[in-house]
Amino acid sequence: MADFIHAWAEFVVARRAAILAAALLPPLIILSSGTITFDNSTQRYFLADNPALIDYDSLYENFGDNEYLLVGIEAGASKQDIFTTETLAALAAISDFFDFHPNVNQMLSLYNYQFISGNPDALNTDYLIDDIYSLASEPTEIARVKEILAGEELALGTLITEDYRHTRVAAWVKYNPNSSAIKV
Repeated sequence: MADFIHAWAEFVVARRAAILAAALLPPLIILSSGTITFDNSTQRYFLADNPALIDYDSLYENFGDNEYLLVGIEAGASKQDIFTTETLAALAAISDFFDFHPNVNQMLSLYNYQFISGNPDALNTDYLIDDIYSLASEPTEIARVKEILAGEELALGTLITEDYRHTRVAAWVKYNPNSSAIKV
């Protein structure tokens, strides 16, 4: 055993500069390396020509980021449009949930949609629906809402379909860089 210890000592003394450099190298690498990045982007999981990625990129171009939640509402199978008591109540409940949620910056639906109208003396901004809970029981009010929607390019095709059978609620969620739990 003494021979082994003597040989080891001679080895270390003969190569002391290399051993010191090797001992200092890991701390220097760690201190000079900077941060390690992590790419968890959606694009990373798809090929460049994948139709799903092309659709996702289109969403990014139209809205700017993916911090949105969209909830679609469809009229019942036997219903002509969404202007029924049940559907409008669901629209109001979902809209209220997002409107008062602490992690939602902005909510947009027919519930709070505003349109611009005017005459020679004034320019008015009014809510499309005054009382969503009584709308279903007022056919003249439904006709007025449909007439206004027919000329609203911002709402027709985005918040509600042209046949008035589908609508959606859009909520812009606060950005949280560490988690997507808010959106879940």
